[in-house]
Amino acid sequence: MASRRSSIENDPVFSSTPRKRSHDMTIEPGPRTQSSSPTSQGTQRGIRTASPTRTDQQSDQLEDGDFDPDEPLPGLDWTDLETRYHQAMEKHNQEELKLQQDFDALTKYFQAWTSTTTHHETDRSFARYKTRVAFTKHTEEEGEQKRQHYQKVVQALQSALDLLNGS
Repeated sequence: MASRRSSIENDPVFSSTPRKRSHDMTIEPGPRTQSSSPTSQGTQRGIRTASPTRTDQQSDQLEDGDFDPDEPLPGLDWTDLETRYHQAMEKHNQEELKLQQDFDALTKYFQAWTSTTTHHETDRSFARYKTRVAFTKHTEEEGEQKRQHYQKVVQALQSALDLLNGS
């Protein structure tokens, strides 16, 4: 059981740290803008925000990642975020279009290969059919020749018996 745990712990699928994939889209946060009135951003969302009560010096004393709950959040430049989103999506759409074109080209090659293979196999199967027909006809002709030969032998024996009996 311990070896199973160690294999799971080393497995990137079960890892607790997030993996960075090359195809993951990353959007960096854009510049935040300060609105002219402290409540303009809040009222657009239906939330009233209080005016800032701390000074810039007090805000600078806060550590990274800390925030003052009394101060309103700085505004986000949504148009810049939308622009970067659309640019990233356009880049991914172009990559997807290229992949689709590559897939279409490969599909055409595959269709040509399968049709060639099918045509080739049809020709081979027809050649096998003709060989079997020729063999069957040859066997039938040999059988007919033997039948005729045996009929002649039987007729010759009957003639010989008739000569012996008639004499």
